[in-house]
Amino acid sequence: MRTRNIELALGLPEGTYKKGLKVDQEAINKAYRSNDPNMIKLMKEEGYNPVEAPTLTPSPTPTPSYNQSSSGSSSSWNLPKIDIPQITQNIGQAAQKATTAVKNYFTPEYNSGKNFWSTPVAQGLANAQTAIQKVTQPVVSKVQQTVSNVKNWFGNLFKKK
Repeated sequence: MRTRNIELALGLPEGTYKKGLKVDQEAINKAYRSNDPNMIKLMKEEGYNPVEAPTLTPSPTPTPSYNQSSSGSSSSWNLPKIDIPQITQNIGQAAQKATTAVKNYFTPEYNSGKNFWSTPVAQGLANAQTAIQKVTQPVVSKVQQTVSNVKNWFGNLFKKK
């Protein structure tokens, strides 16, 4: 396994590495630039040292410049300034407008009745409610009458004569 790791690090074909083999210095440098501590340790143990100083910490990546155009024109683009208080205010205003719009949509008088209550869904709900009331109203009335009768009966049962 160790031999195969060395071969991989140095870009050698499988089974070709022997201790003391002369290896291209660029391959050694590349193995060190991998910043893999195990690989660097392995290279040192095998006696391979970099010619250039190894970089053990990644260097910062350069920030791309947005002021340059690939076409060479003089146009530039800069990141916009972000104004947090303004964004917060805009969000608050948008939320207020959305809340008002939703309230209005469900208010029967709003927009001359051209709102939720004029949609087929709302009309279907109203029809279902009316149908349910027609079916349940007699039952509710009967139950209320029965409860009233039972109350009266119990009330009369304990009346003093």
